[in-house]
Amino acid sequence: MPNSAQLPEESIREAVQRALEEDLQGREDITTRAVVPEDRMAQARVFARSPGLLAGMPVALEVFRALDPQVQVVHALRDGASLEEGTDLLVLRGRAWGLLGAERSALNFLAKLSGIATMTRAFVDRLAGTGVVILETRKTTPGLRRLEKYAVSVGGGENHRLGLYDKILLKENHFALSVEGTGPGAYKRTVARAVRYARGKGPVAAEARTPEEALAAVEGGADIILLDNMSPPEL
Repeated sequence: MPNSAQLPEESIREAVQRALEEDLQGREDITTRAVVPEDRMAQARVFARSPGLLAGMPVALEVFRALDPQVQVVHALRDGASLEEGTDLLVLRGRAWGLLGAERSALNFLAKLSGIATMTRAFVDRLAGTGVVILETRKTTPGLRRLEKYAVSVGGGENHRLGLYDKILLKENHFALSVEGTGPGAYKRTVARAVRYARGKGPVAAEARTPEEALAAVEGGADIILLDNMSPPEL
């Protein structure tokens, strides 16, 4: 499976750049500049407000460093750390202008990614010992896919595919529009066609809505079968 356990530096920089551009528009924090002296130094403390699992620390640090390259990291937990209410995640010292300008974007990244990691870990723990693996999907926030998939890996989940380019996943609309048509045997033929095309390009996954489609996916040579919206008795 594609590796989402590592968070590329480029993905961090791009996400931080977009976040700060959205918040500052290349201008300045006019509230802070109106009332806080430019040379004022300050200390910032980020702490957990509820139990969970930490994810996103490298992204948060990049936000603060983008606005103050000289900011000092007094204390920082690593991703994967277990959190209790009140746990200090991060303590920084630097220019007040930089700390205040970066605060919201950094907290947004930490909250979102830690939330994903925490929820993933809850499912992973619930299924411990069963042999079941939690996989994520492409249903991610536009522009934040690598970060969100990384957060899933922090929580103990695994990657299904990073995008449309690294694994074939045949879904309902693909079967409806397939060159093989929609008549008897078309489902199996569509899967087999995809398997032939995918040789050397990675595994083929097929979405099955009924037990009959699941069997046809097996017969067509699918490597992975997605049982879509089936009831427990059907499963």
